[in-house]
Amino acid sequence: MEIRQLEAFKAVIEHQLVTRAAEAMGVTQPAVSAQLARLEAELGFALFMHVGRRLQPTPEALLLYEEVSSALHGMERLLQTAVEIRRERLGQVTIASHPWAALSLLPEAAARFLRAKPEVKLRFVTRTSDALRDLMQAQAFDVGIVEAPADAMFTRVSSHRFRCVALLPERHRLAKHEEVTPKHLDGEPFICSFRGHPMYHETSRAFAQAGAAWNVQVEAQFGATIAAIVAQGAGVGISDPLSASSFARRGLVVRRFEPAIEYEIAIVHHAQRQPSLVAKAFIDALVEHIGGMPEFTASPEKGNSRRAASS
Repeated sequence: MEIRQLEAFKAVIEHQLVTRAAEAMGVTQPAVSAQLARLEAELGFALFMHVGRRLQPTPEALLLYEEVSSALHGMERLLQTAVEIRRERLGQVTIASHPWAALSLLPEAAARFLRAKPEVKLRFVTRTSDALRDLMQAQAFDVGIVEAPADAMFTRVSSHRFRCVALLPERHRLAKHEEVTPKHLDGEPFICSFRGHPMYHETSRAFAQAGAAWNVQVEAQFGATIAAIVAQGAGVGISDPLSASSFARRGLVVRRFEPAIEYEIAIVHHAQRQPSLVAKAFIDALVEHIGGMPEFTASPEKGNSRRAASS
């Protein structure tokens, strides 16, 4: 039993004339008649009786019609679903990220993506980069955003570097400067990232090399927390530019920091599991979004099927 046979049967039931059914299907009258004959031969019972120029369905045909209509409608839905999948407009993407990306990067990127693909479902999971390794082992997400360096079990899609910025309270004496150095911040109460974070060690090295006193008063896990505390006037700090941008109109002054301290993230997926079409579309949209940011300062390293650990 073929789909075209069922379509011919349904068309004749609804139009009652083979000629009209053929017109509706865009085929010839003999083609419709041949499809009906083959269908009757397969089923083993008559489907129509000739009454004048019209074909009258048999009681058996009327019983079959409801099932055929339902089956063809289901096939239409199936084909439409396949089209939507191919167009990357259907499915769910689970994105696991460390808190910085969840707070500062993903909201705008996700909103732009959903405007283009409103039928897609997104699910966000926020963990520290270390905790993301456990999720990755369980293959519990499609796309990951981790702080570099990434674990060897990740396949890195791309890496992105952001130049960190100096954060000052609104009326700070250095607010008039375009560029801030460790010498400028000598002895200032400093709000910084946790001791184990690469940004902490880079900042410490910059102050040591400049011979400036690094007066760490607060350690915070998130860049947004650092920016919020500085905006309240409790000290100065260094953060990634996206975290800082959220507080630019809330009492925070952002300035270029020298020497350059870079914050690097990697977009990854599981090394043993290829992302779905819609997940790939989200990755492409995310990479494009990052590349269009004014805060983006270094060319992304493209790494399809390359492990971050080998970079």
